Amino acid sequence: MELQDHYVRLARHYLQIGDEDKARETILYWRVRSPMIDEIHFQWAELCEELDMIKPAMDSYGRVLKINPRHKKALFNLARLLDEKGYHERATHFLKKLIKIVPEHQEAKNLLCEIYEKLGHAGLARAVKEKTCQVFPEAHERFFPISIGDTQINRFMELFAGREVGFCVESIDFSTGSMKYKFCELPVSPGCVKAHLLGDITLAGYPMRSDNTVRFAGYCLRIPSKVREQHAGQITYLAMVDEKMKRYVIKIARIARRIGIPSYPERYGHQRYRIWFFFDEFEHFLRAKRFLGEFLSLIPRYDTSFSVEPILPTRPQGMGWKETCVPLPLGLDRASMSRSLFIDLEGKPYENQLKHLEKLDHFH
Repeated sequence: MELQDHYVRLARHYLQIGDEDKARETILYWRVRSPMIDEIHFQWAELCEELDMIKPAMDSYGRVLKINPRHKKALFNLARLLDEKGYHERATHFLKKLIKIVPEHQEAKNLLCEIYEKLGHAGLARAVKEKTCQVFPEAHERFFPISIGDTQINRFMELFAGREVGFCVESIDFSTGSMKYKFCELPVSPGCVKAHLLGDITLAGYPMRSDNTVRFAGYCLRIPSKVREQHAGQITYLAMVDEKMKRYVIKIARIARRIGIPSYPERYGHQRYRIWFFFDEFEHFLRAKRFLGEFLSLIPRYDTSFSVEPILPTRPQGMGWKETCVPLPLGLDRASMSRSLFIDLEGKPYENQLKHLEKLDHFH
């Protein structure tokens, strides 16, 4: 090792005698020319950090992980630097990997909680905290849910009818705070729908039936990860984008209604929106996909700070398409611990969501 880490030791010598310029020069030339040994690149990364050379440090930690993907210190240090530079979602990737390797790594869990809170994922942060320490509930006024009868349950099941057998329940991996969907190979029952509306569980349905038809379609508006990373910590900017998304989803609803298409906007968890269209009968999913493409072309959009994606029953994967589940409205978004609620054309949630559910209409 002495010959292989000669230039690492040389750079450290320059740093110790106070010649930072020589140390930087040695690092910049020899760091990328070093043999692919994980500990040598880890030492380069630490040297770079000492000299505040953050990008080369992250690159060296990345080289360590290419050689040894389970290097615990490199996983944590890279996640820490990514978080400091505002790349929060990329940081969570490495923290989750580390926690899977070392479930009791408290520093990693603490940092993961902090990042989830920055991203507005209060539910995920709480899940990780509950796994590591006692969480005392905040004092608040009692909440009394409205009664849910067969009429509302049947209406919900009619509007969001899909795959005959099979649905998912949203859950959280309490060790890493990752969202998961547990598949249940059963028809959606009235009891499941009631539990969903009460917030006891969060249902995600498969929109497409066995004959490749769907009863509903829509769009989802969200802030892409890249934009979140570019503006990490800029709460005012992200709130502005949230307001833009709300205005745009309302614009879609207004234009649709103007041409006789019933449409229903929804605030979906934290800084996301959806808008729903319901068909009067089951339509082939390709026809629904074509409708979404053609309709959106009528509504110009010049802002790239958020994305507008069709809600479809499948997504491309490899050489084909894979069926995908869709979290259903009025449920509790486990990531942010906020309800998904229908909103009016002023952007305000309806006071009685179940009464509004009865008013939703289909189009021909």
